[in-house]
Amino acid sequence: MNFRSEVVRLASKVDQVDNLVDLYEFTFGQNPWTSDLRVDNEIQQFNLDETERRGYVLFPLIPGYHTLCLRVCVLGHALRTRGYEPIILRDNLDLPERPEITISDKQAHISIEGCRVRSEAYPDLFNLKTHNIGEIISGDYPDIDIQSCSVEELKNFDYKKNNISETAMSSTKKYLKKYTIDLTDSEERAVFENFLYGGIILVDSTQKLLNKYNIEATIVSEPTYIQGNVPMKVCKRNEVPTYTQALGYHQNELIFGKSSNRNYMPQFDNTKIITQAINTQLSEKQLKRIDRIMTERKGGKITQTYHTVNTDISVENSSSLLVGIFSHLLWDGALEPEQALYDNIYDWLDETIKVAAEKENIQFIIKSHPAEEIRGTNESTGEWIEQNYSTLPDNIEFLPPDTDIDTYALIDDLDAGIVYASTVGLEMAYEGIPVVTGGYPPYHGFNITYDPSTKTKYREAIRNIEELDSTEKRNKRAQRFAHFLFVCKHMDFPPLNESKKRITHNEIIDERGPYIPIVEQILADEDIVQPDCFNLK
Repeated sequence: MNFRSEVVRLASKVDQVDNLVDLYEFTFGQNPWTSDLRVDNEIQQFNLDETERRGYVLFPLIPGYHTLCLRVCVLGHALRTRGYEPIILRDNLDLPERPEITISDKQAHISIEGCRVRSEAYPDLFNLKTHNIGEIISGDYPDIDIQSCSVEELKNFDYKKNNISETAMSSTKKYLKKYTIDLTDSEERAVFENFLYGGIILVDSTQKLLNKYNIEATIVSEPTYIQGNVPMKVCKRNEVPTYTQALGYHQNELIFGKSSNRNYMPQFDNTKIITQAINTQLSEKQLKRIDRIMTERKGGKITQTYHTVNTDISVENSSSLLVGIFSHLLWDGALEPEQALYDNIYDWLDETIKVAAEKENIQFIIKSHPAEEIRGTNESTGEWIEQNYSTLPDNIEFLPPDTDIDTYALIDDLDAGIVYASTVGLEMAYEGIPVVTGGYPPYHGFNITYDPSTKTKYREAIRNIEELDSTEKRNKRAQRFAHFLFVCKHMDFPPLNESKKRITHNEIIDERGPYIPIVEQILADEDIVQPDCFNLK
């Protein structure tokens, strides 16, 4: 019997998971949630003497995903060897709505219990102390009557000078797997209220930790949702440097951003370093490396998630020009940053369709995001089109997420592309295809793609799309930005490799290893890039 599925499923139904873990640990001498992981004695017995402590670094470990636990514990130990004690904020079912699940999860109780137990077991294995939300606020939960708020008050809810409505809405969208949330609907409002109250709890618990400890830096995950966004906002108000982290585009790698950058998402960086990157000529070796990476991305060999079918099938086209319109996963919390030209993706798509309909001599292909099929959605691009258009104009075709059309085969046939915020926009620009953006992707604003500053200019760009071209200068900028994003910003993180089961103190403190460069840049309050790219700073 597999412990993590069958036993936990049964035990969680009768609230016996903790007792079962204790029994397993007593019988086999190890925690079942960490039984696949080996950490050497030097890590397990490491203690930072008070005389050597230089400060603290805050890690909100919420939710307790396996990969997030690994990231927090390994980086926490690396920081500890530099004299900085990790302060790990943990959710022991203290938040009223579970951030680790969605409404469609069929075994939600297993995910919930797994995150709860892992967030304690992994730090314990590394001899790292955790701080439970409930213990931090000592059961003194804020007495706020959210239920009596009007819809408008909910949409602009401030708590101790922290606006948490936007991130509560992002969390609600993710949980319900919907883009359009109706706060007059009692069920949807209840979910939103729970995330809003969870944000309130996180404001208080984060602030209390900041008041108690000399926090030098904070590292959050999932910064669009309450578990990352609220601690980030509180730390920013307290002038604590805050980093955002995420799994990279490619396997076994991490990327980092900063709350002080033009956008806090890990895919972004500050304008100065990117400008330096796109103005710096790549060596022959670097060109070959990025070309190999872009080729491997097409085949899904290195990507974290492969978001297309590998059929090599494109579309039939009888027009002289073919333009691709690439949508996005609608409930993705990172979809609409405040800098986006269109702050509503439906407004962008509607305007794009209306202007494209004027170009009868050009064939447009709307490709919905494959993640709608892979990850599921309760509101799709196709449904919106059906509800708003009895039929699409003759020169516009819609491809559903389960199409057998290969994204990269389609790109090879395109004369131009239109995106909201998709990475596909960069990949098209890399291939020399002119691209128009309507949102705010990481490559926006660097003369790589056509990034209209007004909606009038956006419409003009679509009306004149056959006149757009990809100059050699744009193409070089695309190459250099791709190298910066996919090479410079991607930090190796071996524990993410499932075949790696053992972590040692010596490999963590190795100056030539992958961890110390990350830690040193955090402690220096610098943007995190590969050592080979330090010349860009």
